[in-house]
Amino acid sequence: MNYKNLNDYELLSMLSENENAHNALYLKYKPLISKIAKKMKEKNKNIEYNDFIQEGYIGLSHAIKHYDEEKNILFFTYAKFCIEKAMLSYITGSKRQKHKILNESISMEALDEQEFLNSLDRVVQDDSLDPSNIVFDNESKQTKYENLKKILTTFEEAVLDLRYYGFEYKEIAQILEKDEKAIDNAMQRIRSKAKKIE
Repeated sequence: MNYKNLNDYELLSMLSENENAHNALYLKYKPLISKIAKKMKEKNKNIEYNDFIQEGYIGLSHAIKHYDEEKNILFFTYAKFCIEKAMLSYITGSKRQKHKILNESISMEALDEQEFLNSLDRVVQDDSLDPSNIVFDNESKQTKYENLKKILTTFEEAVLDLRYYGFEYKEIAQILEKDEKAIDNAMQRIRSKAKKIE
């Protein structure tokens, strides 16, 4: 049996009787885990890419075991949430307060005095590093994003999430089991709705 031709729900229904269905879900979601891991790695340089991948598979495994179709949410949406949550939990665990100073410190021996003074000047003079500016910008973007998500359909939200992680229309169509035209139409609706909340 060719498991690539089956959708998520068919594969989920076959899990108890066939291990290949489980493997097919892992293969299908491998690109999503990889893209999310790359985004997380960009922001967390001190954590290994493979650690993110491992956590992503743990999140996917949780999604497969605990997905409830009666809650009226796409499996993709639930799986993406579980994958991200597993990776974010790992980041949180690796950045506990007791390790904060060690994780963020720079060896004084690694810098000569002039390099140290130059880097200190950049930090002091750079307004983009002002915590109040960073918090305000992040809150503003987060608020806009949350407001947009409130007016999107479940399908549009899934398309937006996949575009955020860098998937092309063709890839999104394969993951969400729709044709490319449906993805393009969803993106047009998302753009239109985004303009209304600006």
